[in-house]
Amino acid sequence: MVNKISICLAFSLAINALPSFAAPFEECPSKAFLIQKPDSITKTFGVDLVTGSYSTLAENMQAQTSFNAVGFNDHDEYLYGWDHATSSLARVGNDYLLQAITINKDVQSKSAGNFVAGDVSSIDNIWYGYRKDKGLFKVYLEGQNINQMEYIEGSAERALHNLTDLAFHPTDGFIYAVTNGTSSKLLRIDAETGEITELGTIYEGVKATFGAQFFDASGALYASNNNNGYVYKIDIDNVSITTDVFAYGPKSSLNDGARCANAPVEISEAIDFGDAPASYGSAFEDNGARHSLSSDLRLGSLVSTSNADDGIQMPTGFESGNQSIITSEVSGLSGQPAYLNGWVDWDQDGAFEADEQAINNLNVSNNNNIVVDVPAWASEGETWARFRLSTTENIGPTGGVSDGEVEDYQVTVTQAGVTLNYYPSSASYTTFAYEDLYPKMGDYDMNDVVMQMQYIEHIQNNQVIKLQIKGRLTAIGASYHNGFAIQLKGVDTTDIRENSIIWKINNESQTTSPLKTTQQAIIEFTDDLNNYAPLQTGCLYFRTELNCTNTNMTTWEIDIPFANPIDENNMPEFPYDPFIFATPGLYHGDEANNLLGKKPGHSLEIHLKNQAPTELFDTAFYGYSDDVSNPSDNVYFVSENGMGWAIEVPYNWKHPLAGKRLDDAYPEFTQFAADRTGKSKPAWYLNVNTSNVYED
Repeated sequence: MVNKISICLAFSLAINALPSFAAPFEECPSKAFLIQKPDSITKTFGVDLVTGSYSTLAENMQAQTSFNAVGFNDHDEYLYGWDHATSSLARVGNDYLLQAITINKDVQSKSAGNFVAGDVSSIDNIWYGYRKDKGLFKVYLEGQNINQMEYIEGSAERALHNLTDLAFHPTDGFIYAVTNGTSSKLLRIDAETGEITELGTIYEGVKATFGAQFFDASGALYASNNNNGYVYKIDIDNVSITTDVFAYGPKSSLNDGARCANAPVEISEAIDFGDAPASYGSAFEDNGARHSLSSDLRLGSLVSTSNADDGIQMPTGFESGNQSIITSEVSGLSGQPAYLNGWVDWDQDGAFEADEQAINNLNVSNNNNIVVDVPAWASEGETWARFRLSTTENIGPTGGVSDGEVEDYQVTVTQAGVTLNYYPSSASYTTFAYEDLYPKMGDYDMNDVVMQMQYIEHIQNNQVIKLQIKGRLTAIGASYHNGFAIQLKGVDTTDIRENSIIWKINNESQTTSPLKTTQQAIIEFTDDLNNYAPLQTGCLYFRTELNCTNTNMTTWEIDIPFANPIDENNMPEFPYDPFIFATPGLYHGDEANNLLGKKPGHSLEIHLKNQAPTELFDTAFYGYSDDVSNPSDNVYFVSENGMGWAIEVPYNWKHPLAGKRLDDAYPEFTQFAADRTGKSKPAWYLNVNTSNVYED
């Protein structure tokens, strides 16, 4: 007879021998888990993605070596990751200690080694791990195959990237990962096949290692750079290079992240936001400047959430080209260095840009006097300034940080000692007219393109700080299509602050840049003027035929600020170098086709007489057909009889009708053109045969 007491005692001992698992975490927590290993001890941190602030959740996870490839399992509310000590999977509950799991490996899994990239599926209760050249693997966490590890067939040959984390999308079933290096790509991985699709570049810069990656409930992907703790927010449906830091988090040489992908990123009340208009980034949805109010570090004595900014004073105001004084009061310093950064929207375009940083990483004391250089190109009028204080170094004008404060101020920029230099005058325009049959003289009616122009140089302390160009299209009498541009000889492209150029066509602001990517500055109005020449019914051309008197002329206005002001003596002489060029991709005559064997595009330019062309011009045109250019003698775009293919004449000049030669409409022009000194018949344009010219 079996002793019942003995059986009960044995059963009781067996139960007590079973491991006691820790309880799970709260249901789908909002904070991200960050597993790091500083000082050879594996720790767990909780990270608030809104500000990058973090707290220590576990000082010691008691991992013998590394614990990586961690994912949060929304099916049972535990963390799962790869324990390098046991070369197996481990589970972590709310005590933050590793609980070993014995898994059964198939043949390929046994030779896979340890994993640093992994996550738990949001769809199925399965952990996935990835290793370069080895492939994609999965471990079932429930069901009849529980704890079985399997290789995803065919994934090894696709595993070409060295990844440091994986992130499951909350709903679409795909894995996403960001590669490391100086140019990081976003990858989408099919969990069923291991097939990898490259979606685009999301980061370029100093070498980065994205060791922690996770989603939120909206499908936004977050990637944390181990090297500096910067967290980037990525739109997987509109992949582009991410330049704005979303939050400034903790950095670590070893980093692994996990988060419940179905949790939203929540904003607490203890956050200080900026007060400037939305375009500057002041709200969470715009990645606005925001600080966690987790410490006493402040600008002034108040918190700016009360709309009572008091930490910054600007006693001298701002004058373009001069220095100004800013004072700042800081409270709550605790022995740890704190840094002040400041920006002023000098060009008033509604954004704080890199070269608008007025204060850069200033290590502050309680009271600070700061000298600020106001750039000469700063626009006159009201604008906005932003100041950010934090113990985090090198922060930008937007994004979240874990302490300190942001204060925004409306300020006024004035211009002192600025004079204006007009050409031809403050009340008139000059006219440029072109014959586009170059290098043939053709019909020489000099109305293929007619543009009226005015230039305004803004001068301060004998330096040109800004250039304004105003133009309008007066006539097009050509069947060929031409673009129009102005070359500023002697002015380097880098001398111009391109992102502050204000460009309007017919008084409508343009979003693209008119500055060409050439060494010398070239301002391109358009590569096809025909797009801006509305034709009247029955007219072949624009304002070059009788009874075709369209007064609707397209206008251009371009404000060009100089990042490096140009000495007056180094500016090109008026009227600069306005020129036309063949519209790219379109036929522009047999002469060009025969010479180049192709449609010429930018390689065919027509400049004023004796003006050297740009670097884009094809020098094969020199001496071809009717052209007698001789660069060694500074002779350009001129024929044997001294006639050029482009001329400048006063504003009220009447251009020839279509098909009427310039020298028939203005008989004295021949003498003027033949005299290289320009002394013969300089007023040739006053003697006109009115029957041959266009009248409004």
